[in-house]
Amino acid sequence: MYRTHQLITSPAPGRGSNRPRARFSSDAVEIDLGGQWRFRYHPRADRAPELPERGDDTIAVPGMWQLQGYGAPAYTNVTYPFPVDPPHVPDANPAGDYQRDVELPEDLAGRRVLLRFDGIDNAAAIWFNGTWVGETKGSRNTHELDVTAHARPGRNDLRVRVVQWSASSYLEDQDMWWLSGIFRPAAVLLRPALAIDDLRVRADLDVATGSGTLTVEVESEDPVPRISLVGVEVGTIRAGEPVTIPKVRPWSAEDPHLYTLRVETAGESAEVRIGFRTIDISGAQLRVNGVPVRFRGVNRHDHHPDRGRAVTLEDIRTDLLLMKQHNVNAVRTAHYPPLPGLLDLADELGLWVIDEADFESHGFVEIGNRANVADDPAYEDALVDRMQRMVARDRNHPSVILWSLGNESGPGRNIERMRQAALDLDDTRPIHYERDWTFEHSDLMSLMYTPVDVLERIGRFDADAGTASGARANTVGKRSLAEAAALAPKPFVLVEYAHAMGTGPGGLREYEELFRCYPRLQGGFVWEWIEHGLATTAPDGQPRYGYGGDFGEAVHDGNFVADGLLAPDRTPRPGLLDVKAVYAPVEIRVDAAQATITNRYERSDTSALAFVAQWSDASGVVTEEPLEVPSIAPGEHVRLPLDPPDGAALVTVVARLAQPAGWADAGHEIAFGEQLLGTPAVRPPLPERWQIEDDSLVAGGVRLEGPTLGAWRAPTDNDRAVRQVELGSTSEAAAWAALHLHAPGGRTTRLDRDGDAVHLSRRWGFAGRDVGFTEDTHARQHGGVLHLDTHFVPFGPWPVDATVPRLGLDLELPGLGAQTRVRWFGRGFHHTYPDTGSGMRLGWFDGTVTDLQEHYLRPQDNGVRSDVRALWIEHGEHWLQIAGEPFSFSLRPWSDSELDAAAHPDELGETGRLVLSLNAAVHGVGSAACGPGVLPQHRLRPTPAELHLQLAVVSA
Repeated sequence: MYRTHQLITSPAPGRGSNRPRARFSSDAVEIDLGGQWRFRYHPRADRAPELPERGDDTIAVPGMWQLQGYGAPAYTNVTYPFPVDPPHVPDANPAGDYQRDVELPEDLAGRRVLLRFDGIDNAAAIWFNGTWVGETKGSRNTHELDVTAHARPGRNDLRVRVVQWSASSYLEDQDMWWLSGIFRPAAVLLRPALAIDDLRVRADLDVATGSGTLTVEVESEDPVPRISLVGVEVGTIRAGEPVTIPKVRPWSAEDPHLYTLRVETAGESAEVRIGFRTIDISGAQLRVNGVPVRFRGVNRHDHHPDRGRAVTLEDIRTDLLLMKQHNVNAVRTAHYPPLPGLLDLADELGLWVIDEADFESHGFVEIGNRANVADDPAYEDALVDRMQRMVARDRNHPSVILWSLGNESGPGRNIERMRQAALDLDDTRPIHYERDWTFEHSDLMSLMYTPVDVLERIGRFDADAGTASGARANTVGKRSLAEAAALAPKPFVLVEYAHAMGTGPGGLREYEELFRCYPRLQGGFVWEWIEHGLATTAPDGQPRYGYGGDFGEAVHDGNFVADGLLAPDRTPRPGLLDVKAVYAPVEIRVDAAQATITNRYERSDTSALAFVAQWSDASGVVTEEPLEVPSIAPGEHVRLPLDPPDGAALVTVVARLAQPAGWADAGHEIAFGEQLLGTPAVRPPLPERWQIEDDSLVAGGVRLEGPTLGAWRAPTDNDRAVRQVELGSTSEAAAWAALHLHAPGGRTTRLDRDGDAVHLSRRWGFAGRDVGFTEDTHARQHGGVLHLDTHFVPFGPWPVDATVPRLGLDLELPGLGAQTRVRWFGRGFHHTYPDTGSGMRLGWFDGTVTDLQEHYLRPQDNGVRSDVRALWIEHGEHWLQIAGEPFSFSLRPWSDSELDAAAHPDELGETGRLVLSLNAAVHGVGSAACGPGVLPQHRLRPTPAELHLQLAVVSA
């Protein structure tokens, strides 16, 4: 009798599954098993009956049972949510019994009947018509089971028992929600006699001649399969024999040209989309078709806020279209093979892919890597099986140019075995693995979150340079530079960087400059694509996105799961617009007289683009004219003269798609460059006299309470740097808290009046500390305009490495709320900080106060608009106008303390006033949530600063 105990405790791969094979479309019958299944939930698998039950409840397949009312989600980044005792897991191990009837046709004779499951988390045992037929392990791998001997025409009884934890859970610690169930599509395959059992397509390119070499291997009982390349005169193609095709059009991410290969046997006809390309490593560079690759990449998990990892092909299409539209050219399938449809779309749309095995054992670092499964012989077969299933399924896809052995699992004997398993099935692609810093089993050198100064040192090494200069006692990850120099022949890739958690990531531009400067540095992959918030409700019934700890987890990692360029509903965050600008394949630099346009594509000229100049006058009226730009070859540039019209205050040069692409319409913007030529127009002031007190400014019905010193902000995720703190570093937020910057206290040291002029001096300190700032403000008014000139000077023995979040003046506007309208000239529309905002233009922008807020899953400082020359805030029948030398502002219904106290956005309500911060300087944000902190040039030290502003009440 089959016993669930073995499913749970054995570290071996599942039993009963067929040998893995390629995925391809054919005319053979597939029966989709998606829909409602009968379901019964067992809190403990060891107390469930041996044969899965036909439950009374129903559950959606694909789906995760914790998101359908059974159990609860749990989030950890590194820590296993159970004791580390491989291969054992706790007795409190839920199981779910799935059952459905499967209707099969009468004509089964001569057909094989296969069950196919694309993903079951974590392990499953399967029964067909009462007979156990096999089990699956490897949650995100495809498994096919032959049930021909047990199948019958008409109704068939399919039952699946899924356990939440098993010995294989130690292989799946992948920084995501722990969720369970049949979460990817399931199907019955009716395989005809003389079918195509497997296909392997190798489509190489001869770079020198432009010819292609096609080799098609077919597994079939039909000894003479018919093979053709649709629309191409090739002659006879025999299985297993290479054929040369002169002058093929190569496949690349920039030009994803696909050919249709047709394979026919007596029982089945299949079509496969193929691309001709050749991958090699030469001169410390990864090349495709003889051209070095530049990864402008992102890491992507499967996620949907309602369905967890049960994503659909439409979800994936949305993701990949957004990637292409934001100049992303590469995706790493972190940290497991994707649904096959993702690779079909990557082939079609044009994305380089690192296909990653379903393996991460990160949690073993918490116990000093003792008994890590990466080095445990008992897990060798399971890990080799996972590698084989990925490579066999995906090797026909031209988009896949690297195999990855897994993620954050350390070194070990099983890493070598996985590498060899991949090469045995496919020797056309290099192998990637980051977490063994000998890089013995990786064809690339790859690190995560490397600081830019260390990255530059890595970039300087080449095959001849490294050892002498590398002898210094600096480190790269766990390695000395001398050791890294020995790896100079290997290309370097940042497999994770620019941790996109909350406000940020900062510093993208500096990374990009290094990628452009050093050929060995072949780009990187931003962590990550989407925030993993799960749809839930607040105690008062309001909808919210939950994160770690919101579902009663005993151990969790909080909102560390919310680290993406998209919000959970797939709305782009401001960071994605920065990625688009930094990754732009065309660079545009503009001054008053000319535009310099540089082609950053690797292999395409700019003939697919149209260029325009947009001229804005001082009031924001925009005119546009086309620019005649000759086609620019890769790596080349042209300079175009510009002729500003009279009164032009701003010029923006834009590159757009000239024709529709498969991923965007004609006119889609690719890149922009701009130059300020003049100053924005301001409205004439109303003749209102300003009443100036030390705690308020009042004119014409407009009241501003304050100003007070603004030297703190509600810490961002990067300011808190939770992961870095766990690894032994300190955080900016902790340093600011130690200085009590959130608790300023001021005293007036001077208040002189001379008619309408006021000279105010104050000394601002912080609770329990003897450091602070002196404020010296001169106020004078003329014709309804209040001129404020404020100087800040630090005093006291500040710590040597001290920073402050910002430095400016805070005011409150009582009686205003979230629907108050705002307009400004500066950068926008979204927020900008010193090390972010590459994707934000200068210009005139408007919206409501609500529109200015970016609601990250955990509230934090956001919404700072920089390079502002003029700001207008609606106030009854009038507007408050603030103009002056460039400053930054934020405007929200909450103070920094109120923002910081909230754990979720729905906890922030109406307050009956707005808080306006006018900043002379702001600290950068960096990416220290899981990466480097703020670069020196973007850090705000306690130094003197100035604000020069003009306030007026103006007509609506």
